[in-house]
Amino acid sequence: MDRLNQIIEDVVIRGAWKPATASRGGPPLSRLFFVDDLIFFGEATVEQARVIKQCLDMFCAASGEKVSTHKSMVFFSKNTQANTAQEISQELNMPITYDLGRYL
Repeated sequence: MDRLNQIIEDVVIRGAWKPATASRGGPPLSRLFFVDDLIFFGEATVEQARVIKQCLDMFCAASGEKVSTHKSMVFFSKNTQANTAQEISQELNMPITYDLGRYL
């Protein structure tokens, strides 16, 4: 996971990955890593979905790991248009969820 963290950090620093912020002026947030779970945050665009997918592909190629797309979900803010959410879901090959559930 350290390698994936480095890949994402490099892409964020280069400005290709546009992290989300919880509030105006708040710190940028691109990812949270838990024991076996990862949460990625970014702008809701197909271009950003491609950047995230490229990071995951790079990590998988380097580590031999695979992304479990059938266990993965994409969550969108209420401000995201339905057609944009659908396009991103298709790009990532992950279903849309409207509830992330509870964790810890």
